Amino acid sequence: MRKLFYVTLLCGFLTVTMTQPIYASIHSQVSTEVEKFAQTDGVVEAKKLLSLSPTDVGLSNKEEVEQLTLGPGLQIHSIDVEKLRKSTTHSLLSVSKAEQEWEFLLEKDGQAVTSIIIGKENGNYALQRVGGDSKNFLASWEKFDDYVASKVEPTLVVDKNVRYLVGTVKNQEVAIPDLSGNRNVKLNKVNPIQVSPASEIEKALKENLEADLINQKQGESQFGSGGNLPEQTPPTNNRFTWITAGFIVIGLLVISAFKWRRRKVS
Repeated sequence: MRKLFYVTLLCGFLTVTMTQPIYASIHSQVSTEVEKFAQTDGVVEAKKLLSLSPTDVGLSNKEEVEQLTLGPGLQIHSIDVEKLRKSTTHSLLSVSKAEQEWEFLLEKDGQAVTSIIIGKENGNYALQRVGGDSKNFLASWEKFDDYVASKVEPTLVVDKNVRYLVGTVKNQEVAIPDLSGNRNVKLNKVNPIQVSPASEIEKALKENLEADLINQKQGESQFGSGGNLPEQTPPTNNRFTWITAGFIVIGLLVISAFKWRRRKVS
């Protein structure tokens, strides 16, 4: 009887453990006001949209969509391009700025499924985006949390749909990217699956920015607005054409005048 009691107790413990989020140490870093809206209107509206095509986020049907609950969230920061271009600090936080947007995970049975973005426009909160696979985002968040031993809350920096979780540990700024939103972004000499010094990522972003500026300048000098080389006619050909046309016109006038004079004489 006692053995059965312990078995039952163990099963109950395992059940509770398995239904808890695997990221239990990760918490929202947003205001109560924002989280309240996300928890109510945001989730309700997100479920309506996800119900139209549940398989897009790996769910089977509308019933599974209804089981989604709000997970942790972070305020979104963006890269200030001008600050990045002029930066000498090699810091991601120093070249980023806070936006009136917040990204939250949506979870089912304690597991991250997708995410939503809440924005503030004209003083009102609204659901701006829902969807996408948030597993890589969560994986990066967990690695960051493990690296800092849950003692530092990350700052979420987003640039070209790439997320960067950034924080300062022992006077060193560190970061980890999540490239799942844009696989085309290349971060030179940066390991995309581990926490690295933020200076390495800042340097890679600056190199990308400089390359973009060079490409834009070359494009402006070589291509027209439609992306094609502008048509050019050699000046010698233009000159020849106009001279030829001039001689023809003069010849016609001389012939006409000669005929008119002969007719008058006769």
